[in-house]
Amino acid sequence: MFNRHLQLWQDWNRDNSGPFGDLFTGQIDLSSIGMIGHSRGGDAVARYASDDAGVPPLLPISAMVLFAPVLPITGETPDPPPIPTVITEGTCDGDVSNDPSGYVRDKLLEPDGSTVMITVAGANHNFFNTEWSPSTGRPDGIDDGDQAGSPQSPCTPAVPRLSETEQRTLAVKIAARTFNAAAQDLSITSALSTLPAEFPSATVHAYG
Repeated sequence: MFNRHLQLWQDWNRDNSGPFGDLFTGQIDLSSIGMIGHSRGGDAVARYASDDAGVPPLLPISAMVLFAPVLPITGETPDPPPIPTVITEGTCDGDVSNDPSGYVRDKLLEPDGSTVMITVAGANHNFFNTEWSPSTGRPDGIDDGDQAGSPQSPCTPAVPRLSETEQRTLAVKIAARTFNAAAQDLSITSALSTLPAEFPSATVHAYG
């Protein structure tokens, strides 16, 4: 799926025969790409970047950002390459609250890699995703950090919660700073170091 999506971007960047006309023609730098995934998508991105998805990545991957990635769904844990990697998890995640990022964090504590773990106090699992948030009105759009509806949530009443907007605003900043730094071959640790000043709920730990 990832490779097919990238093939489409190659087509749209090459000529105007696609559905967007010449909107993207010659406008996209595909010399390397950044990957982002949430929940099972986080696990999928890690596997794809690790060449553990059955096919090798179509394009070089310069960085990846994983929001609340689930534990490996099948088989062995992936062995991600030593590329800049940011893993974000919330303290009120009622879906994958059993340290979902551990499998990636343990694999990436290497001196030739750059790994940043961001823990967000009051962040849940679903608010990183517009489709799973209550504002959508969908039956599965729930606040998994609320123990009333998600008894497995590790959240406590003493922890201030983030709203949907606050949590996604933080996610956008994390992704943008990570990919901008990677594109310029700069330190993602430095790029994210000021995050707690803007979002006091965020704690940044750098490895590698």
